[in-house]
Amino acid sequence: LIANNTVRTGTNGITVGYGSTNTVVRGNTILHQTSRGIYIVGTSASLTRVESNRVAGAATNGIRIEDAYRTTVRGNTVESNAVVGIALAGGRTNETRTNTIRRVATGIAVSGGATPSVGAVLDGNDLRTNSIDGVRLDVGGRDADVRRNTGVGNARAAILIAGGTNSVLTYNVLRGNGAGFRVSNLAPSLVERNLVTNNAAGFRVVAGGVATVRYNNLGGNVTNLS
Repeated sequence: LIANNTVRTGTNGITVGYGSTNTVVRGNTILHQTSRGIYIVGTSASLTRVESNRVAGAATNGIRIEDAYRTTVRGNTVESNAVVGIALAGGRTNETRTNTIRRVATGIAVSGGATPSVGAVLDGNDLRTNSIDGVRLDVGGRDADVRRNTGVGNARAAILIAGGTNSVLTYNVLRGNGAGFRVSNLAPSLVERNLVTNNAAGFRVVAGGVATVRYNNLGGNVTNLS
């Protein structure tokens, strides 16, 4: 258990590494790290819980999960980091739930690391006023489940589908973004039953992107589908 600490001005605020199992990182305040706020790394790091922490001012990632397995990142506040709020880079069945991420470049990014990122779950996160995207699905991910997230005021897109395969995106509420969904990925994704309102573009496909888009509620966007 790593709990209720204040960590200032280092490289990585808290690191959980190879061979660690069932570690709980809870209730910490981590400020102004030159790299990552919380770093969970290695294929033998499993069943880590990262809960109710505040991470601000990290130079790269607020929270980075790299090639770890079955990590749960829940109820954290991540703000004012330079690159990514929460990065899922490789590993299997890692989950981000009910986190608040604001004023970073990209809120949550899913990509491959040394291993592919398989079965990531992004559920119930609040992604606001990020300078690029709320969520970015990138190369090296597959079978991501993105549901019930709220994206408001993200400059380029609330959700960018730039890579990965077999992503499913449902029941998200996206409003006031540059685009609700932006798709540039050539592998198909399923986008259904989302509420997409008052964005510059509701759903935008660029660079030959492919997706199945059905049963969504779009309204008040400058352009609904393009």
